[in-house]
Amino acid sequence: MASVEIRYRYDEELASRATRRMTSRYRVFIVIAFLVTVLFALQRMPWPALIAGMFTLAFALLTIRYRRNARKLARRLGCPEVTVRVDENAISFSMPSQQSTSAWSQTRALWRFDDVWLFFPYGVTATYTAMPVAAMTDEFSELVLAGLRAGGATVR
Repeated sequence: MASVEIRYRYDEELASRATRRMTSRYRVFIVIAFLVTVLFALQRMPWPALIAGMFTLAFALLTIRYRRNARKLARRLGCPEVTVRVDENAISFSMPSQQSTSAWSQTRALWRFDDVWLFFPYGVTATYTAMPVAAMTDEFSELVLAGLRAGGATVR
């Protein structure tokens, strides 16, 4: 089978959207931690409430900082055009300053959202590659999903 290629711009809007999606799992944790803080406060347990509140605030601030840093990185890169090429053996990402090719068996996870897909090459960590769904063709997305599933990646 021949390779399929797509192109898109990696800009601040894409970086912001991708980090919002990536950190969405943390929002539930922050809300639960906030509720625990409130419950401790209602039980008149000031030290646990203070500790839980500080933990909640720190985690929320780290999430905000992560998103801000992702936008700064996109701005520093200068909105490069990214080319993604896929075939039955691998996926390749290239931009003017860098190129990376990975066999399907090396990509550990893919998170699919309506507007963006997040590729996690080392498992679900803070390191991911964002790809807008609007840039994808049906043939491209089918080839990506088939390759990832054949390589044993987690697709959600």
